[in-house]
Amino acid sequence: MRGNDKVHKDLSEALKAELTAINQYFLHGKMCEKINIGNNVKAQFESDLALEIHAVKHLNDAIKVATEVGDNASRALFEEILGDEEEHVDYLEGQLHAIDEIGIENYLAQQLHKGDKEDN
Repeated sequence: MRGNDKVHKDLSEALKAELTAINQYFLHGKMCEKINIGNNVKAQFESDLALEIHAVKHLNDAIKVATEVGDNASRALFEEILGDEEEHVDYLEGQLHAIDEIGIENYLAQQLHKGDKEDN
């Protein structure tokens, strides 16, 4: 069965967005190993958030198209990915809010203490 061209395009875009996010997160990890992390955390979160918000918009559009053409399998896949992306948006918005409320120095100090708790 040949699928809808628009759904195929949306599937390709979703894959591209996921691969881009993976590469971006990997790059951020490498940057943190080599440079002063405190100067970049907020910018990294903001960059990640922009990427995730774009993905949410695209996935909502893709769900609409898949529904219109009756491609329920693709719709379900888009909905599953959308749920993950919305969780990422919530997390990043929360981290940025914390940084704005307590400042980057206190935020980073909290992250260090979280690591201590996990080690014990």
